[in-house]
Amino acid sequence: MKIVLDAQDAQLLQLLNQNARASYAELGRQIGLSQSATKERGATFVRRRIN
Repeated sequence: MKIVLDAQDAQLLQLLNQNARASYAELGRQIGLSQSATKERGATFVRRRIN
């Protein structure tokens, strides 16, 4: 299955690789999303086994 990431997904993955302990609120501020939207994208990464 081909996985398509948008620009915010790519930014989030990059930020998580730099600091996996950052809060969803901080990550969301950096990519222009709310805390809940950022958390949902992170959960999607886990479900799709993206790392």
